[in-house]
Amino acid sequence: MKMLAHSTPLPVKLLIAVVLLVALLGMLAQPTTSSYDPALYGLPDTLAGYTVIAVQTPENTICFHGDKQRLTLQATENTIDHFLTNADPAAITTALIQLGLADQFDHGYTFVGPGVTREQIIQQLQAFETNIRAAWGGVCLDRPLGHLELEPTFPEPIPYEYAS
Repeated sequence: MKMLAHSTPLPVKLLIAVVLLVALLGMLAQPTTSSYDPALYGLPDTLAGYTVIAVQTPENTICFHGDKQRLTLQATENTIDHFLTNADPAAITTALIQLGLADQFDHGYTFVGPGVTREQIIQQLQAFETNIRAAWGGVCLDRPLGHLELEPTFPEPIPYEYAS
């Protein structure tokens, strides 16, 4: 008994290959949640008493230039006034030095209030990227050029939540 080989026509194979390639490129273009994970960069969950929420890099944050990284840390103080009075950025720098990571993180720190989750921060970062891509085609400017006709809309800021 002779079996007939099933042969997919070349145009169909090419179409399937293009669809798979586009899907793969789409996955690569959007950073994954794990790309913000502090452990990926050799950081503990807590640094100088602050919870490390996320790490921003040029690979996971659009318009982020250079080879350094920025930390998003969660403040423990219940109000902004208490945070401004009690914040200790020097302790963060000391902890990074002790870990041998100080040179890696000199883009500063972003602080969020108690109650803000990693998922909320990542959603905002991804919404920011989506808006930049939609408004400016993903083109980032190294310096301001004045008024632009297309201005992106940014997600609402996460309020500094007061823990009770």
